[in-house]
Amino acid sequence: ATAECAVQVLNEQYAVVGWKTVTIGPNEAGEGDGGGRTTAHRVQLRLESEGVSGGVNSFWILDDR
Repeated sequence: ATAECAVQVLNEQYAVVGWKTVTIGPNEAGEGDGGGRTTAHRVQLRLESEGVSGGVNSFWILDDR
Protein backbone atom coordinates (compact mmCIF):
# COMPACT_ATOMS: atom_id res chain seq x y z
CA ALA A 1 0.00 0.00 0.00
CA THR A 2 1.02 3.62 -0.38
CA ALA A 3 1.53 5.59 2.84
CA GLU A 4 1.97 9.24 3.74
CA CYS A 5 4.32 10.10 6.59
CA ALA A 6 4.65 13.31 8.62
CA VAL A 7 8.40 13.77 9.19
CA GLN A 8 9.62 16.29 11.76
CA VAL A 9 12.92 17.66 13.09
CA LEU A 10 13.29 18.81 16.71
CA ASN A 11 15.74 21.19 18.37
CA GLU A 12 17.40 20.77 21.79
CA GLN A 13 14.25 22.11 23.52
CA TYR A 14 12.08 19.51 21.66
CA ALA A 15 10.43 22.22 19.56
CA VAL A 16 9.58 21.36 15.95
CA VAL A 17 11.92 23.30 13.63
CA GLY A 18 11.05 21.48 10.39
CA TRP A 19 8.13 19.42 9.13
CA LYS A 20 7.10 17.78 5.86
CA THR A 21 4.64 15.20 4.56
CA VAL A 22 6.13 12.58 2.23
CA THR A 23 4.51 9.84 0.18
CA ILE A 24 6.07 6.37 0.26
CA GLY A 25 4.96 3.92 -2.41
CA PRO A 26 4.67 0.15 -2.07
CA ASN A 27 7.83 -1.97 -2.10
CA GLU A 28 8.71 -5.05 -4.06
CA ALA A 29 9.16 -8.25 -2.05
CA GLY A 30 12.95 -8.16 -2.60
CA GLU A 31 13.42 -4.55 -1.42
CA GLY A 32 14.56 -3.68 2.08
CA ASP A 33 14.47 -6.07 5.03
CA GLY A 34 11.78 -8.47 6.16
CA GLY A 35 10.61 -9.37 2.67
CA GLY A 36 9.98 -5.75 1.71
CA ARG A 37 8.27 -4.81 4.98
CA THR A 38 11.07 -2.49 6.20
CA THR A 39 12.89 0.11 4.11
CA ALA A 40 14.88 3.28 4.85
CA HIS A 41 14.19 6.66 3.23
CA ARG A 42 15.90 10.06 3.32
CA VAL A 43 14.02 13.35 3.18
CA GLN A 44 15.38 16.86 2.75
CA LEU A 45 13.44 19.62 4.45
CA ARG A 46 13.89 23.26 5.31
CA LEU A 47 14.56 24.08 8.98
CA GLU A 48 13.74 27.26 10.92
CA SER A 49 16.84 26.70 13.12
CA GLU A 50 19.36 23.97 13.94
CA GLY A 51 17.84 20.55 14.57
CA VAL A 52 19.25 17.76 16.72
CA SER A 53 16.90 14.83 16.02
CA GLY A 54 14.27 13.82 13.54
CA GLY A 55 11.87 11.07 12.68
CA VAL A 56 8.37 10.11 11.65
CA ASN A 57 5.71 11.80 13.78
CA SER A 58 2.81 9.84 12.26
CA PHE A 59 1.78 7.96 9.13
CA TRP A 60 -1.39 6.79 7.43
CA ILE A 61 -2.27 4.46 4.56
CA LEU A 62 -3.76 6.10 1.49
CA ASP A 63 -6.89 4.73 -0.11
CA ASP A 64 -5.60 3.16 -3.36
CA ARG A 65 -8.92 2.84 -5.17
